[in-house]
Amino acid sequence: MNKRIVYLLVAAVVLLGLVAASCAPQAEPAPSPAPTTAPTTAAPAPAPDVKVIKWREQPPQAKGSEAFKRNDYFIDMIEDMADGQIEITRFGGGEIVPNLTELDAVDKGTLDCSTASAGYFLGQLGNQLDLFSHYPGGPDAAGLSYWIYQGGGQELYNAQFDDYNIHSVAPYQFGPAELFCHSNKPITTLEDFKGLKYRTAGIWGNVLERVGASVCMLPGSELYTSIERGVIDAFEFTGPGNNYSMGFQECAQYIVGPGIHAPCTSGNFMINKDRWNELPDNIKCIIEHAAEANSARSIAKIMKEDMLGMEQFEEYGTDMLLLSDEVQYQICDIAKEMYDEWALEDPVWAEIYHSSQAFFESWYKYNDFVNPSITVYSPKAGEAYGD
Repeated sequence: MNKRIVYLLVAAVVLLGLVAASCAPQAEPAPSPAPTTAPTTAAPAPAPDVKVIKWREQPPQAKGSEAFKRNDYFIDMIEDMADGQIEITRFGGGEIVPNLTELDAVDKGTLDCSTASAGYFLGQLGNQLDLFSHYPGGPDAAGLSYWIYQGGGQELYNAQFDDYNIHSVAPYQFGPAELFCHSNKPITTLEDFKGLKYRTAGIWGNVLERVGASVCMLPGSELYTSIERGVIDAFEFTGPGNNYSMGFQECAQYIVGPGIHAPCTSGNFMINKDRWNELPDNIKCIIEHAAEANSARSIAKIMKEDMLGMEQFEEYGTDMLLLSDEVQYQICDIAKEMYDEWALEDPVWAEIYHSSQAFFESWYKYNDFVNPSITVYSPKAGEAYGD
């Protein structure tokens, strides 16, 4: 009986506790936090419009020739790296200014720039410009590049334009040796040059005059019709690839090698100095580095074109003649005598000639000892063409 009373009392206490709790005042719910607004970020300012620099470029080469097209790679490289900041429109030889007036046109600003070789303008710039490109008995492209980049030649090269309103980026291109000539008369000895009407430019013309040739200068676009009409008997221009593209196999019976008169070529990029000074620094840097990159790429490209060109001349049936070593040495002897004479007369020539001479005497001494001249791929003299 007592246990029942205890249980009842406990139950009553629990019940009273629940009733009391239900009657107690309820606490006010905590107010909800005020909604917060995310901090506003100012909209980015629209990118300023990039001013596109627009230039016009004209070389002396005809628009469809390989010599013209090979420079597309250089111009495209500049435009690609500049990412739309500069556009360079290329015109064919003679489209804006007459051929072989590109130096003056860039100087005056008629052209913004030109890839015309400085060798076309020796009458204005001086014969020393050929020492940076091609001259009888000179180095090949590899040797020339070593002197220009590592022997002080580059500074001397660009300085030749200081008297003009032109900024020179040199070099932007190297090329292999040219064909010695195209001719409708066989040429195998120096005697064959006597009385020959011969088109050429630069120092080689001075050498030919010493052996009795009648030398003239004509733009490349006029060579086909000039030899066809008998205005000239022979001419040199470039290498087999470009020359075949210009149709010279149709107008000249013979091609002669090797290119002892021009063992290599190089070119500088002429830019109007006012246009250059207007460029932002990054575009200037792009142009300079594009020139260096193209110098390496261009010789490989031109070499491949020339290999194909030689095959095409052979397939066409062009007669191929090869100068003997004796004749090549004779040409070098005449050229060396002339170079030494000019060094006594012309201090500008002397400075550049002595710089290159000292470098190449050292380089050829090294090269002849270290680098082999015979490989498993090279035919013996005369086996490929000529003999």
